[in-house]
Amino acid sequence: MIRAKLSVLIVGLVFCLFCLGAVQGAADETEFDKTRYIGVDELERGMQGYGLTVFQGSKIEKFDVEVVSVMRNYQPKGNAILIRCHDKRFDIAKMVQGVSGSPVYFKGRLAGAMAFGWIMSEEPLYGVTPIREMLQVRRSGKLEKPVEGAAVSGQSRADRAFYQNMMREKLLSDEEVRLLAEQSGLARKSGSDSNTMGMGMLPIGVSVSGLSGSAIAALRSHVPGLAFEVTGGGSGSIGLSGAGQDGPQAGAGQQDKVDEENDPVFAPGGMLTIPLMLGDINGQVSGTITEVVGDEIFGFGHAWRGEGPARWPLGRGFVHTFVSRKDASFKLSNTMDVVGVIRTDESKGVYGRIGEKVEMADVDVEVEWLDTGTREVFHTKIAREQTIGALLASTAVLGAMLQRGELAREHTIYYGMDMDFDGMESISFENVTSGAFTAEIFDELAGTMKAVLQNPWEEVQLRRLKVHAKLATHDSMEVIKSVQTGRRVFEPGQEMQARVVLEPLRGEDRVVNVSLKLPADIVEGKYRVTVGSSHTYRQLLSAAQPQRFTVFKVSDVQRALQERLSVRRDRLYMSTTLKGSGLAIENDWLDDLPGSRRMLLEDESRTVMSSEFRPFLSSATKVEAVTVGQAVFEIEVRR
Repeated sequence: MIRAKLSVLIVGLVFCLFCLGAVQGAADETEFDKTRYIGVDELERGMQGYGLTVFQGSKIEKFDVEVVSVMRNYQPKGNAILIRCHDKRFDIAKMVQGVSGSPVYFKGRLAGAMAFGWIMSEEPLYGVTPIREMLQVRRSGKLEKPVEGAAVSGQSRADRAFYQNMMREKLLSDEEVRLLAEQSGLARKSGSDSNTMGMGMLPIGVSVSGLSGSAIAALRSHVPGLAFEVTGGGSGSIGLSGAGQDGPQAGAGQQDKVDEENDPVFAPGGMLTIPLMLGDINGQVSGTITEVVGDEIFGFGHAWRGEGPARWPLGRGFVHTFVSRKDASFKLSNTMDVVGVIRTDESKGVYGRIGEKVEMADVDVEVEWLDTGTREVFHTKIAREQTIGALLASTAVLGAMLQRGELAREHTIYYGMDMDFDGMESISFENVTSGAFTAEIFDELAGTMKAVLQNPWEEVQLRRLKVHAKLATHDSMEVIKSVQTGRRVFEPGQEMQARVVLEPLRGEDRVVNVSLKLPADIVEGKYRVTVGSSHTYRQLLSAAQPQRFTVFKVSDVQRALQERLSVRRDRLYMSTTLKGSGLAIENDWLDDLPGSRRMLLEDESRTVMSSEFRPFLSSATKVEAVTVGQAVFEIEVRR
């Protein structure tokens, strides 16, 4: 009896799966209009056809192609069509960035999108993703995303270990920067662009304009492999018409208007962009539209990041020219405006909808050059996304600061930042840096954005970043040379005083007086007192009270980062760790617990994290210069 029931159950399950497959197949055939599309089974070697793409402006042009072969199971459950292009422009341009998605037709019907080729190929041989497979991307695009303006990647969450010490020397290690850049799609992964035979997807880099060579060099020094192609030419008149917002306008020297013949339209072969930055600094991913069905757009023929459901801005593009290089050529292009949303980014292409709205974050940077008394304000909108937002914000800020080129060899930057978020309280701070300012500002920007946007607890998005910076052509760094104290024995409640000798880069030494008041209930004994820089202060505070910078929820992220970023470099910090200890339960702490209660809280059966901390005493004295170094001396406290 049991075997009979089991047999019936298995037969029923197989029948259900068969029916499901039949329904799925029927859905495929409904999507696949054979009067409009041609399948791979109808293609033959030598069959002549044509492709569509934009070579200049917005005009869609034809080029002749022929079928070389059909590669069955080129990918799991995926085929590819090999074609050869018969056009002199493709004879001199190889592996063209921006051609991805160019539709190819045979017998007047759409066969698919140009998607891959061979590096350093001697002939214009390309692979085409069949249109039947591209149309299936639409299904993921119908899924609703939970957060407006956010693209979700499988690697968009930071590891919880990242939040164990928000007062570390650098928020982002070199390895964390590399991983952040690779996850964002803004840096090339070594060895991942092609296989051993030189075959690879048509390159989709991020073309940028409005950035000086100095800004690009600074960014690449922090982010090796940064996949920025510098176009330099600016963009057309920028707006967010389809997104229902007022966008930043294009700057001087940009393409101000397009004639009617070249007016960008959404049609197969037209330019398709994913604008990542719009305004005084521009950056976009560029490709080609493969198919348009009503308000639906299919393009690229392969993934940009392959993250599945997405919510990227969808823009119209303009091609300045076709640039040919020996290794890989590209279309020198820019985004004209944003008119919709990319909803899906999968291995077979991207899918979007015209007319839908998408939010972008505002980045406003005001730069003042103190020596000339001039100032400029830079407005940029950036895509809101968890992994990419950190690098886009850093690009916009560093690009504005380095707009005039390299800074003077000796320089000082006075700056402040206001970061407003959806889903978390704001972060605001001011600071000063001298010398290697790009490293410090990049770490503050990229590190803070990663910690906030990639947190594993709640969805948070950047809404607005405001930066004001004053640039001076002098060095303001001073080294702590020595510390002098008049006495070394103090009573509880007294004030320690010391004279600190600071040595500047040039000029005479100067003396700064610092002080620290001892608590009235301080335990008698000997204490080590440190007078040091902001770096020294952060190290001592973190060692004494690590629970203050260990994060367990989103509000902790804001609190810990706000405290870290508020530690100024133009201060002398006098500090000491006091005797006694307390007990921290996660990041809440209790002083002077009776022994019995402490044993109860430290019981190993408790699941909450507990740690010991030491009372910490400090003061900060403004010195008008970036201080470096430290000096340590010992005092004794007795009644």
